[in-house]
Amino acid sequence: MEFCNRCIATIDTGTSLIIGGKEQVDKINSLLGTWNSIFEKNVFDCSRIDMLPSIEFVFHKKKYILEPRHYVVKVSNLVGTICSSPFESIESLQPGIWILGDVFMGRFYTVYDFGQKRIRFANVSFV
Repeated sequence: MEFCNRCIATIDTGTSLIIGGKEQVDKINSLLGTWNSIFEKNVFDCSRIDMLPSIEFVFHKKKYILEPRHYVVKVSNLVGTICSSPFESIESLQPGIWILGDVFMGRFYTVYDFGQKRIRFANVSFV
């Protein structure tokens, strides 16, 4: 399912999660089957991780795929460990604008090429 066509993404080392407009993020979190707990929002049962979909980003016709094990945020609290969606919204963010933080950058090497005014990505190999 496509959520955004011809969108703009900012790569931000100061952001932990993946931030988007409220309407788009709400749709994604709904498809992930999240709910709000008293401790966290957009959580789901950790036993469902293997059933979650891969998330695909496409930049200039090149695909960058996040598997659930790469994007699920595990949070420990007084009750135990819960799993949380990395997708958060900012209501003031215009539709089609995304901020890709550590969840995305932890999966891909990020190269800032200031001379060519571009950002490039390469897959990170996991042991």
